[in-house]
Amino acid sequence: VVEGKVEDCIFEGERVVYEIRVQALGGVVMRVFDHDPESHLQFAPGDDVRLGWNARDMHIFQK
Repeated sequence: VVEGKVEDCIFEGERVVYEIRVQALGGVVMRVFDHDPESHLQFAPGDDVRLGWNARDMHIFQK
């Protein structure tokens, strides 16, 4: 689990891509793909978040 701040939210069809800056990783921006946004909380730029992931439902990439 890592903590970060939402930089941007990008809506791509039926999924949402969150760009999240993670200070503990040197300020890197990670992209989190939410393929089922209707079933999850939604976040806005500036929100502080904690990230955990499961390979079945989210993929995390370094930008």
